[in-house]
Amino acid sequence: MGIYDIFILPCNGIITGLQVIQGQHFCNNPKLYYFTGVIGCGGFYGVTTLCVILAFDRFLEMCFPKIAPYIFGGFKTYLWMCVPILYQIYFGFQLPHIFNIKIYAMHHDPFHLIPTMENNPKFNFKGFQTFFAWNNSLVIAFLFFFYGGLIIVAKMKTKFYNKPTISKVQKQMTTQALCVCGEMFLAPMLHIFMLFVEFPVYIEIMAHFSWICLHGDTPVIYFILNKSLRKAVTKMFSPIIKSSAVVQTSQRHVYSISQHSNTPVNLNIEN
Repeated sequence: MGIYDIFILPCNGIITGLQVIQGQHFCNNPKLYYFTGVIGCGGFYGVTTLCVILAFDRFLEMCFPKIAPYIFGGFKTYLWMCVPILYQIYFGFQLPHIFNIKIYAMHHDPFHLIPTMENNPKFNFKGFQTFFAWNNSLVIAFLFFFYGGLIIVAKMKTKFYNKPTISKVQKQMTTQALCVCGEMFLAPMLHIFMLFVEFPVYIEIMAHFSWICLHGDTPVIYFILNKSLRKAVTKMFSPIIKSSAVVQTSQRHVYSISQHSNTPVNLNIEN
């Protein structure tokens, strides 16, 4: 998912932001903005499919641990990873979302709200609406089923055996997966309604922001919930912080001496 985010965020966050700042419409650079939409929308299809697969894996690991290795064990994991890639490559080019500066959000019609230009038949709106609605609806349904079933089965097992049957590591991984995939509900749901209902601009902006967060806040979630990751990040940055603190302390000390002696002091600090 991190690799997806690296490619998607510049398309639906940075390039679109520059597009708004410069006031450039789709017509100013159709090739750039079309492929921006292809990468952003295709990546969305890939990430949502990957989240469904992750939810399925968590569901089997927690509820049916004996069956899980037969479905996700060994090389089968790599086969499952090919599914979102093939899915996004095909449908990303067929039915892309393109940023619309009138509503400050991705839209299936880049000429939306522009008189005499909107509803261009080249963009295949009916096909897009049908597919996008089904895609998002299935994503929400699968996530609800797998994570809902996971929680119910875990509660039933705990109650039946009268003791926790889930390890600490499983709980942590499931919580992280729930938080990462849980936000998949908001963005797809808003975009389903946007296909058929004309919302105020601030709702459209919220929908686009939720799409950006879907790809941008995963590291934050892992950093907050994963103790091992926090320790690793702290360990990685602690030498830099300590070095900076030593330099600042030395500079303050030199400044204090020079103030008392009224004599300029030169100090070279070598790393």
